[in-house]
Amino acid sequence: MKNFIENRVLENTNFDLKTVGPFAYMIHKMSKEGKYFMEIYDKDRVIHKSEIDCSKEYSVTSENIDLNSIFSTTPLQTKFRLNNENGYLLFYNSKEFSNLKVIIKTEKSIEFDSLKPQKGDLYSVNLIKPGIYEVNSKSFKNPLKVDVAYPVLSVNRKTLEMDTLLVTSESKTDLVSQPNQGLVFQLDEKINDFSIRLLKENLPKKGETIEEQLKSRLSTLKVVKKANTRENPLRKYSKKFS
Repeated sequence: MKNFIENRVLENTNFDLKTVGPFAYMIHKMSKEGKYFMEIYDKDRVIHKSEIDCSKEYSVTSENIDLNSIFSTTPLQTKFRLNNENGYLLFYNSKEFSNLKVIIKTEKSIEFDSLKPQKGDLYSVNLIKPGIYEVNSKSFKNPLKVDVAYPVLSVNRKTLEMDTLLVTSESKTDLVSQPNQGLVFQLDEKINDFSIRLLKENLPKKGETIEEQLKSRLSTLKVVKKANTRENPLRKYSKKFS
C-alpha cells in the first residue's frame, strides 16, 4: 500500500525545535562506545523503548528512525547497532508533524534530549510552500528572513546540486532558497529557542503557475519528438553517402 502525505502536512509553515515530520528532522551523533537506552515520550508518558549498542566493530553509521512507526503495523525495532565513531541517528515522522520527545541515556547520564539538544546536534527542515519566512531566536539581533521562491521548473531541476543552507547562532544574513532546499540549524544552547513562521506567500507570475509551465514544456517536447522522427532516417544513412 502506498503512503500519501495529506495536504495539511504539505501546507504546514510553522516550525520549531519540537516539530519533527516528513520534512523536518532532528539529527544526533552518538558520542562514545557503549550501551544506551532510548525512550520516546508522548507528553510525560513513555510510549516506546529501544536499546542502542555503539561499537567500533559495527559498520552501520546511520539509522533513520520514523516516529510514526510506533503507531503503525510495522513497529519500531527495539535494538539498534551503530558504529561509535560515525554513528548518526535521524528522527522524523513519515506521516505528520509531531511533538514527541526522545531521550537517549546510559545508566548514569543523559546522552541526548530532543528538547534540549547540545552543540553538534542538527535540526533540518525543508520549506515546501513558497513565501517569505521569518526565523526568530534570542541569539539574533534581528530576525532572519528566508525567501523561498515560487518554483521555476527550468531552475528547480538543479536543486539537488545545491548545498543546504546553514543557520547558526551567529547568522546575520537573510537567505534565498529554492522550494524543498534544506535549511539546517547547527544547534547549541543559544539557538535552541528558534522558531520559523510564514510571513507572506510567494505567488506565481502571470502565466507561470506549475500547471502552465508543465503545459508549455509538454508542448515543446511534442514538437521536438516530431522533428526527431523525421530526421532519424537521414541521420541513420548520412555516413553512407558522405
